[in-house]
Amino acid sequence: MTEPRSDAVPPVPTEYEQQLRAFAEQLRHLRISCGKPSLSQIRKAASSSRPLSTAAVSEALAGKRLPSRDFLIELVRTLLAFEDGRAVRRDDARVERWRNRWVEIQKAKDRYKSPSHAEPEPPGPEGPDSSEGRGGPDGSQESHGSQESDGSQESDESRGSEAHAELVTAAQLPDLIRERDALAKRVAFLENAAAAARHASDAEVAEIESLLQRAGQMRGIGALPQAEQDYWEALDLATRHRARRQQGWAWDGLGSCRWRGDDHETALTYFTRAYVVAQDINDFSLQAWCLYNLGLYWRRAHSPAIAKNFFEQALTVANEHRCYAAAGWTHREMAELARDQQDPEREQKHYTQAAQAGLDSGNGSFAGHSLVLLARCTEREGDHGQAREHYMHAVDIGEQGGHRSVIREAQEGIERLSP
Repeated sequence: MTEPRSDAVPPVPTEYEQQLRAFAEQLRHLRISCGKPSLSQIRKAASSSRPLSTAAVSEALAGKRLPSRDFLIELVRTLLAFEDGRAVRRDDARVERWRNRWVEIQKAKDRYKSPSHAEPEPPGPEGPDSSEGRGGPDGSQESHGSQESDGSQESDESRGSEAHAELVTAAQLPDLIRERDALAKRVAFLENAAAAARHASDAEVAEIESLLQRAGQMRGIGALPQAEQDYWEALDLATRHRARRQQGWAWDGLGSCRWRGDDHETALTYFTRAYVVAQDINDFSLQAWCLYNLGLYWRRAHSPAIAKNFFEQALTVANEHRCYAAAGWTHREMAELARDQQDPEREQKHYTQAAQAGLDSGNGSFAGHSLVLLARCTEREGDHGQAREHYMHAVDIGEQGGHRSVIREAQEGIERLSP
């Protein structure tokens, strides 16, 4: 008895399924670029004439099914309203692009559902023909029921059996062709899956890491063209070798280069791609930095509420997973937001937490400078005694680590407060 097969092959993704996945990813990118509002915020902001349930929005973003056209248009309008700060018309050019994209996917879905695209059942473990006899090269069937007694002539029974076998083979030919094509698709799927599952070797990872490190050094000294070249090369290798972690950090580095080159829109695109990778592979450090960078973008775009939302998300991830460096810089930005909003209490709170994050990460320079900023804030509020203590603490940290700029700035503050 033949054992049942346990190595079932997953179906080959259809054109419709591939387009639906890409469509869902584009929707997720739109949500992030619009400030990444929560599902409940999207539901509350939607028009009462076309409500959006959190479950339906979640399914659309996950690519579980193609939403209706009206649902998609309302979802896109709602997301864009978070970015624009006002209602978005149905005839907006951005909405029209999404409407056209929906039509393309709906056509692919219709083709997928048509009878001509139905796949036949895969052949069983014994193949398309499980009878004992096997056809020869010419399609004929060997006879096992009778043999020639003298080798000179075949029996009538044998000839009748061969004729019946030829008729069965001819009748089955269309099915066999379809089964062959389906099998070829499954083989191709397995080959692609094997290539996708392949992990980069240690040597390949080391080469990519070396490029990323060199790119970071070039970026640090302001050599942005060389840094970008190295980041692109690292990204190419990471993509080729399926090194997803390095791929995400390469996108983040490219975003940083574009940001420093004042190309903020391209930087936003690269930061978003890095964030999607970080979510896919649960790289929490990269997630925290991407959320921080997205907050920077929205702060520069004069959208403090959206910026604060991203910074708070960054702090949640950074604090939970002890990403001290990302937490420190995010607290710095939160402090500056508080200063812009004339909230000195919150400003001092975030500078204090930034200094602590610097100490936790062993970055004395960052901790010292954060204390100097805290002291200046306290000084502006007239609490000179507390400000002097912060300056003196910064001097101590600067002397321990040899951070001359920290020492200089802190001493200037002390002298300014001296009677």
